[in-house]
Amino acid sequence: MERIAIAVFITGASGLIAQVVLLRELLTIFQGNELSVGIILSNWLILEAVGSYIGGKGVEKIRKRVEFFYSFSLFFSLSLVAGIYAVRLGRLLLKSLPGEGVGIGGMLLLSFLV
Repeated sequence: MERIAIAVFITGASGLIAQVVLLRELLTIFQGNELSVGIILSNWLILEAVGSYIGGKGVEKIRKRVEFFYSFSLFFSLSLVAGIYAVRLGRLLLKSLPGEGVGIGGMLLLSFLV
């Protein structure tokens, strides 16, 4: 039981670190104003609520929960790398020049995708 608690703690700490890294990357593109912070965090909270709702419906059907946890942890680590890559490509996708502010629509889209 102690090993599971340690694994869950490490997963949570990794999630916090990943969110800080992605937030800093997004703030670099969005020039770090308060509106962009609000948009990023609100998108994340909405998507986490949807994910929790969907995940809560399907968690009872999982038979091998430890294997699922390992698979989910691997997916999480790979998605962080993909998320950082997507954020860095975001300026190209939004066709934003260096020093140019990104509009609200671009902020919503990029923070939703990441």
